[in-house]
Amino acid sequence: MDRIGVTKAHKLHKRLTASTAQANMLTYYYLNQHHADLLIHLGDVTNGRQEQGIRGACAFNTVQYHTQAWRQICPRIHFCLGGHDTGYSHRGSLPGSGINTESFQNCQEIFGDLWWMEQCEGVSLFGICSPLANYLGNDGTLEALREQQENFLHEAKDRISGKPWILFAHDPFLPRIVSRLFHHQLLNCQAFIHGHWHNPKFTRMFRALGTVFNNPLLQISHTCPSVAPLWWKGCGMMKVVIDGENVKISNQLLDVPPETACLPTTSFLRCLWWKFR
Repeated sequence: MDRIGVTKAHKLHKRLTASTAQANMLTYYYLNQHHADLLIHLGDVTNGRQEQGIRGACAFNTVQYHTQAWRQICPRIHFCLGGHDTGYSHRGSLPGSGINTESFQNCQEIFGDLWWMEQCEGVSLFGICSPLANYLGNDGTLEALREQQENFLHEAKDRISGKPWILFAHDPFLPRIVSRLFHHQLLNCQAFIHGHWHNPKFTRMFRALGTVFNNPLLQISHTCPSVAPLWWKGCGMMKVVIDGENVKISNQLLDVPPETACLPTTSFLRCLWWKFR
């Protein structure tokens, strides 16, 4: 937003924050009316407001509030954390940004397990922490957590032999070790469901990339629509219905309030222009 002027950016940020809060409330209301046996949150619970992840009292309290709201709707909930939760950095990052141990410790305190496995009917569900899977730094604590997650995947691979399964993660681009670990089980993978890209239209693009680069997980990927009105209209989620070993996946799109629909952040092309110009 630093490329559209301070005043405009401030006004747009206030509108976006208000619309995201409203979208969250609409989602809470829908899920209260339509019972779900299991909720899986695909990360960025901080609503995109932190490059340092969950550091400091303000970020901690904000995330804890939202997490408690989700748990009240469905106590059986898992999280696949994203960069806004764990910390991340990019070319224009502010000082002090980046993935960090304090943020991971807070994530574990708030969300519980960073990686997890659930059994639903005859299908195994796996969730991993993609920032951890992609971590290439030299922090001893984070390296140990990454190794623990990889060990979990080794054990999970043996438990699902010959059975259908679904993988969940925030980021679609996972290290090759995931595909290598599950190489002999990929025929039984029903779907790879990820977040991060907000707009469900990205599903076709990632599947095409999976074909070009011979990435079997991307070939069966689904981009989950985001609640936040950023890169698209928002107020979205994904529904997974499991009946025995049969899996049906569809997007659940809620009605978007008029004040949200007119936000410039709902335009994919405009967001792309802001990002790269």
